[in-house]
Amino acid sequence: KPKANRLEAYESEGGVWAAEEPNLPTGVRVELTNKVPHTKLRNAEVAGRILGDFNGWLFTLNALYGRQHDFYLQPTGPSFCNWDGRFLQLNFDQIYAYRKLLGFTLNKELTDIRFRKTTAPVLRVEALYEFDKPFQYEGKHVGDMAWTGLNARYKDSYKQKDQIRTMIGIDWNIYIRALNKLESFFFSTQFFVFYTRNQNGQFVNAPFYFSNKVKQEVLPPLPPSRDGKRIDPWRIHQTQKYFSFLVNTNYMNKRITPQVLYLLDMEEQAHGLKAKINFNFTSYWRPEIGFIGWWGEHDTGKSFGLFQKNKQVYGKIKYQF
Repeated sequence: KPKANRLEAYESEGGVWAAEEPNLPTGVRVELTNKVPHTKLRNAEVAGRILGDFNGWLFTLNALYGRQHDFYLQPTGPSFCNWDGRFLQLNFDQIYAYRKLLGFTLNKELTDIRFRKTTAPVLRVEALYEFDKPFQYEGKHVGDMAWTGLNARYKDSYKQKDQIRTMIGIDWNIYIRALNKLESFFFSTQFFVFYTRNQNGQFVNAPFYFSNKVKQEVLPPLPPSRDGKRIDPWRIHQTQKYFSFLVNTNYMNKRITPQVLYLLDMEEQAHGLKAKINFNFTSYWRPEIGFIGWWGEHDTGKSFGLFQKNKQVYGKIKYQF
């Protein structure tokens, strides 16, 4: 029996982290054809990097021409089917477009800033400019469903836009004697900003975004359909902002190592948390216990909310030789 609330395309990747299907109506299924580029000379990736040191600033200049790691969906037309009680099939090709990047990185220890005259933070900066990045196109309004190929008003299911992505990070080893008399705490803070140039209309991350009410119906509202049945999809905002914070330390000569990682999607107010403790009491066995939690808008499949039902308390053990 097919798994409930799982998109068949991802079942092969499986496991608890398989992406959940964002609410397709009961009479509809999706068929994806993977168009992975074949091994040919014209599909080869080309990259280059220049490294340097300018007055204490370590820098790199980078360039890449290759294929996208993520695909966009190209509709090939609907068809009828008889599969698990469903009769309408939406067919798509998974297309891996070209990726054209220019970027740079900077790295410098800020020796003029010290905590209790001991350690200094390290500043990290990364930025890139991507040309013609493909985005799944919704249309001028939510509900136009241009990505399906069913709306005659739109001939394009995706659009290509230039995007700028930047990151500023601070890494800092700080001694907090009240919590750890012997070892420092490693703090890493990162702030990300993605900006899509000349964005017009609506772009979406996950194109299947029907409400729970529509999920119980046989067929979806045909485009354009902008009424109360439609819920806010996981839009790609023109400016996207993210934040991460990591802290770890160790006790008993690195035999016990706790770590906490926090993630925040500032546009969608979605949160992620992973806390773990590693135990290294022998030369071979590596036990670990931890917690992974996600909070967000689960009904729409937005951001970390896509995995909100996947909170875990876990334990694992590895044998190293």
